[in-house]
Amino acid sequence: MENIENVSLFRYIEFLDFNDFKDDITKAVQACPYSIQFVSEQPEWLQVIAISISPMSISCIKKPTSNVKRLAVQGNPDAIQHISNPTDDIQLLAVGLDGNTLRHIENPSIDVQLAAVSNFGPAISHIENPSHEVQLATVKTYGSAILFLGNPAADVVDMAIKQNPYCIKFIDNPSKKMQLAAVTKNGMAICHIDNPDKDVQMAAVKQNPIAIKYIASPDVEVQFSAIKQDKWLISRIVNPAKEIIEYVNRYGGENET
Repeated sequence: MENIENVSLFRYIEFLDFNDFKDDITKAVQACPYSIQFVSEQPEWLQVIAISISPMSISCIKKPTSNVKRLAVQGNPDAIQHISNPTDDIQLLAVGLDGNTLRHIENPSIDVQLAAVSNFGPAISHIENPSHEVQLATVKTYGSAILFLGNPAADVVDMAIKQNPYCIKFIDNPSKKMQLAAVTKNGMAICHIDNPDKDVQMAAVKQNPIAIKYIASPDVEVQFSAIKQDKWLISRIVNPAKEIIEYVNRYGGENET
């Protein structure tokens, strides 16, 4: 963590002539980069000294050069919040290192938005009315970002489920097609589906028989599908059907061949 508590101790350099006391001023900035705010003349070499030690000290530089801006953001992407009207290149640099720095950028271009969400999916929460292109790019790498989308298009939802089947929990009243897509990818995702029908139950158990434990009232055929893969899963079934119990008793701990 950057410490600026002692910056007031260096206020004396405000009263020093830069040319006569250049070495003293340099030592002060090296000791406390934020003390550069007290220096009337801030040549680039002094700016570089300050931000090389503490990138956030760019907040104390009156007119940072383009090079200094870039170095500051490279050192700490959050430094972009202290840069007035950053260029697209600086914005792209920041969000490429940390997509969440998008929160510091006003009216980012589509390219900056895409770079941000590709780096950090939840950054889409900082975009007002994200375009379809940006939504798709986001859920392609971070399906749970669907949580931040008010009314996503069908292909955005499909991509989100494909990337992360568990994100179906963020979808209100998911269609059967969506449910099947989720459990086919990961059967355990059925834990986030209310009252799945027989087809969805069967698809989940075929993908992962342990998913039976998340089905409140599994269909008898679904129960059979699970225990034929692993007899011990009868312990995961609440109130197993009579024929299921008989089947397990008949074959004991061995799977049917």
